[in-house]
Amino acid sequence: MKIKHHSLFFLIIIILALNSMQSTSGVPYKTNAIITDAFYGDYDEMVGLVSDDLEDDVRVNVTLSVFDPKQYVIVYIYLSVKLPSGTLFSYIFEIQIFKDTKMYQTEFYFVLLNIATEPGWYDVTVSALGERDPWGLEDEFTFDPPGSTNTTPV
Repeated sequence: MKIKHHSLFFLIIIILALNSMQSTSGVPYKTNAIITDAFYGDYDEMVGLVSDDLEDDVRVNVTLSVFDPKQYVIVYIYLSVKLPSGTLFSYIFEIQIFKDTKMYQTEFYFVLLNIATEPGWYDVTVSALGERDPWGLEDEFTFDPPGSTNTTPV
């Protein structure tokens, strides 16, 4: 019987210790990415390549906001571009941020080479997920590269 009592005693201590831990579910950690613009062009030189003289590259401008009291935060950015044909290009980026305030905001852009190859409306989606976020928020943007006769998204 001594073994059972000791096991029960340790189980009670573990339960009490877990109950005294602070829950982070109510803490407003938030990571958010918003697409401020998306467009096409010849951006090969922007990434250090020789221009191919084709406006078949996509540039996506994004604003990233992070609210977290930690100085070092890892954020995952999920970016996708859906072409009019339904072809989907998906990318995942890990961003490591060192900051000295609770709120951090920055603007940056992604250059996606040689994917603007079809006329019609392109759907761009971005979401950001911080280390302690329960889920990522998603933003969408639609634009029309050259060569299309569309005037409004379908």
